[in-house]
Amino acid sequence: MASMKVTAIQRGYYGLLLREPGSTFEIQDKSEFSKKWMVEGQKSFSIEELEQLGRNAKRQSQSQLLSATKGSPSAPVSVAVRARISDKSPI
Repeated sequence: MASMKVTAIQRGYYGLLLREPGSTFEIQDKSEFSKKWMVEGQKSFSIEELEQLGRNAKRQSQSQLLSATKGSPSAPVSVAVRARISDKSPI
């Protein structure tokens, strides 16, 4: 396990604490890194830079969601329904 210094670009929880944009902290393992609200390293950002980084991260997350559903806002879902013949309750 290799620890890593990161800087929050959006609000997020890590280590039972709410991390504010611009705060720098250490994560215990690289697998705990989140592109959605962290950047690697200890960096100083202006408020405008933090806002831009946050918008870019949000846009990238939305883009990944759309590509996962092949561009459709919602993928069709089918659910199998089973009933017993003895079940005479109204549906």
